Amino acid sequence: MNPQDSRLAPLGDYGGPTQTHALLPDSPALDVGDNAQLMGLTTDQRGAVRIINTTVDIGAFEFQGIALIAAAGDGQNTTVNTSFATNLQVQVVETFENKPLPAEGIEITLTPLGTQANADLGNTTLTTDNSGIATTTATANTVTGNYQVAATATGLTAVNFNLTNDPGSGILTILTGNNQNTTVNTAFADNLQIQVAEINFDLTNIAAPVVVVPGDSTTNTGDFTTNFTSVLQSVLDELPEYGLEESACTTTPAVVINSKVEEITLDEVIETEVQRNQNCQPVGNSSE
Repeated sequence: MNPQDSRLAPLGDYGGPTQTHALLPDSPALDVGDNAQLMGLTTDQRGAVRIINTTVDIGAFEFQGIALIAAAGDGQNTTVNTSFATNLQVQVVETFENKPLPAEGIEITLTPLGTQANADLGNTTLTTDNSGIATTTATANTVTGNYQVAATATGLTAVNFNLTNDPGSGILTILTGNNQNTTVNTAFADNLQIQVAEINFDLTNIAAPVVVVPGDSTTNTGDFTTNFTSVLQSVLDELPEYGLEESACTTTPAVVINSKVEEITLDEVIETEVQRNQNCQPVGNSSE
């Protein structure tokens, strides 16, 4: 006669004042004890309710049920189109004091709930390991904003990961006008021209995340109508107002261009990253 595996967890802290062997969700000891043998006991070794599902479990541990928790990866943010630093980790716990339970083989389904901002997951169907943990990677898509990823398992309440995709770095590229020389007080042959290659940002005043790529029109998630075909083009259209079409300067360069940008927004790109030289006395075309 072969002995039956009792499906006990290793000796550990599963709540209460002392360590014990927890019953796993598939233990044959669940709900097959004899209530008449309790002799008035109302709690198990840990202090948890002694009878669940009408019949006592065999042993000193009364299984209370399991739940899912977001063990790691909740509440984090990353730049659009980059991986989150911490993997999303779901863990099975026993509901008495939410102590981790090494429940292996439970299938977990992950579902991104965002409609615009979202995450690409390494796997959407996971299975818990012998520690009761299931893990996957997550990468922000190209849209900024807050959203959730839900973790579900059959018969259990879902748990949500709260994630944020942050705006990415804007990229300024010098198109024409670099590395020129000319005689003092004469115009350079080429105008200074830069291009905003890509912007990811939030129109926070109207709560409408927008992604702008060269040639693309804007998209929004708010209740408003976009009155322009491309935010990128609107940025470029504003450049002459800040002196970027001026041809020359009698003393020093008319503009200072920093092509490495840590952060770019429509409000501050001109003032902070493409600057008019205040000491310059322009010659030629000027919009001011």
